[in-house]
Amino acid sequence: MNPAELKKQRDALWGEKRGWNALYQDAYRYAIPYRRSVGNVSAKTLTAEIFDITAPIGAQRFAGQLHQDMFPPGQPFFTLAPGAVAEKAMKRRGEDKDALEWKRHLESMSDEMHPHFMTGAFDSAIAEMCVDLSVGTGVMLTLEATPGISPDYLNFATLPFEEMALAPGPNGTAGGLFWKSMHAPSVIKAQWPHGRFSDEFNKKLADSPYDPVEINQDFIWRDGRWHMVCSLGDEEAPFWRETFRTKPFIAPRYFKVPGETYGRGPLLMSLGAIRTLNRVVELQLKSAALQMLGIWGYRPGGTVNPDVLPLVPGAFWPMEVTGGVLGPDVFRVDTGGKEIQIGSIVMEDLRTQIRAALHDDTIPDSGATPKSATEIMARAARIKTNYLGAFGRLLHETVPGIVPRAYEVLRKAGVMRSPIEIDQFLTRVSVTSPLAQTLRAEALKSVFEYVQVVGMVKGPQAVDRHMKLDELLEQVGLDMGVAAKFLKTEAERRAYDEQAAAQAAQATLTEAAASDPKGMAEAATMMDEASGRPNLKLVS
Repeated sequence: MNPAELKKQRDALWGEKRGWNALYQDAYRYAIPYRRSVGNVSAKTLTAEIFDITAPIGAQRFAGQLHQDMFPPGQPFFTLAPGAVAEKAMKRRGEDKDALEWKRHLESMSDEMHPHFMTGAFDSAIAEMCVDLSVGTGVMLTLEATPGISPDYLNFATLPFEEMALAPGPNGTAGGLFWKSMHAPSVIKAQWPHGRFSDEFNKKLADSPYDPVEINQDFIWRDGRWHMVCSLGDEEAPFWRETFRTKPFIAPRYFKVPGETYGRGPLLMSLGAIRTLNRVVELQLKSAALQMLGIWGYRPGGTVNPDVLPLVPGAFWPMEVTGGVLGPDVFRVDTGGKEIQIGSIVMEDLRTQIRAALHDDTIPDSGATPKSATEIMARAARIKTNYLGAFGRLLHETVPGIVPRAYEVLRKAGVMRSPIEIDQFLTRVSVTSPLAQTLRAEALKSVFEYVQVVGMVKGPQAVDRHMKLDELLEQVGLDMGVAAKFLKTEAERRAYDEQAAAQAAQATLTEAAASDPKGMAEAATMMDEASGRPNLKLVS
C-alpha cells in the first residue's frame, strides 16, 4: 500500500492501455460516438465521420437485447440458493426437508434485496455497461450511496472506457481498477467531507471551487481485502482510504483472448465492415453532390496552378483557356455522366454482416425479393448460437459479483440482518434471467426425451418405475425459476398422499353405504379393526 508504488503501478497500466485506446477508438467513433468523453473531443465533431447509421442502431439494439436477456428491467434476475456443497451434504444426510427450508429462507432474503435493484439507478447503469460491452469491455462500480443525494443505499456507476484502466488478475480476471476522472473541488469535498486534503486542494476549493481537477480512485486487492485509495492528480499521498470485503466492481468482457486484460466485442469484430460501409456511403454522397453541383471553370487570364484547385462540389477552377477562341467565360468542366453505382452492390451485404455481428435480427424491407422463412429462421438460429457463446463469461463476470457486493452494502446499512457468506459453495447466486432459464430448459431436454422413450417402449405406467419423478419435477420447477416456497417437501407430499387416500376411501364407503347399509357397516368395522382405529360413528 505504499503510495509511490501504487502510483508507479497506475502509470504502468495507463501506459499499457494506450494500445487498446487506439483499437477501441474507431469502434466508439463509428458506432457509439456519444459514449466518448466530450472533454477530450469536440461535441460538434462526434458524428462528423458517420455516414451510415447501421452500426449505431445495431449497437443500441444489441445493448437493449443483452439488457433484456440478462437483467430484465423491473424483474428479479437472481435468487440466493444453497451451494452445491451444502445441498449435497444435506441430501447425503437425508435432510431434504431442511434443504428446502434453507432454500425458502434464502429466497426470502433475495426478496428483500430485489427492490434495491428496481429503483432505476441499476437499470441505467446496466444499460450503459451493455453499450460498452458491444465494444468489448464494461465496468460498473457498486458503492454506498451518498445520503441525501441517492434515494437508495446502493450507488451504481458505469465508467467510460477512456477513464479507467484494469490490472490483470489471477485466472484471467480483472485484479484491480484504476479510475481517473475530472471533478470540481466542490463535488469532491461534498463526496468526501472527512477527506484529508492537501493545502493546495484547499486553496483551489476556496479560489475556484468549480474548475475541474483530476482525481484518481484506485481499487486494489491486498491482504485478503479490497482497498479503495483516492488521490488528486500527481499527488502520491491519498486523501481517502476505504476497505471492502467484496469486490466493489465488475469488469465483464464479451470475448477475451487468453493473457489479455480487455475484451473484444461484436463492434470490434465487424469494424472492417463498418469502416468500409461508411467509406462507400461517403463516396456515394460525394458523387451525388458532384453530379448535382458539378465542377466549373473560369478564365482569369493567368496561369492555372493544379496544386491549389479544390476537388469539391461547386468549386470554380481558374483557367487561361476554356475552349475555342479562348472559350466561354464560365463553363462546366465535368461531363455530368451517370452517378457511380458500384457502392450499392456491396452496401446491402455489408449491412447484413454488421447486423449479424451485432445480433440484430430485424429484417429490413429493401424493396427487393422478400426474405424467405427459411432464411429468417437460419439467421435467428445463427445469431442465437453466436450470442450464447459469450453468455457463460458474461454470466460469470456480472451477477455473482454484483449480488455479494450489494449484500455487503445493505448489511452495513442494517437492511439485511442474516449473516451469510455468498461463496458459490455454501450459498450461491442462481441467475433467473430469461436467457439463463432458456439454457436450463435446453439442458433438461434430454431428460424429457428419455421420459418419452420409456413411455413409448414400456408404456406410460413404467415411467414412474424408471424415473424419480418427484425429484425430477422439483428440479424442473427450480430451474424454471419457481420459488421454493411454492414446492412441497417430501413430508408434505407424503401427508398429501395419505389425505388423498383417506378421502378416496371415504368416498368409496359412502357410495357403498347408499347401496348396502348392512354390508357397509360390517366392512367398515373390519377395516377399522384392522387399522386399530374403530369407526363407531360410521358403524352406528
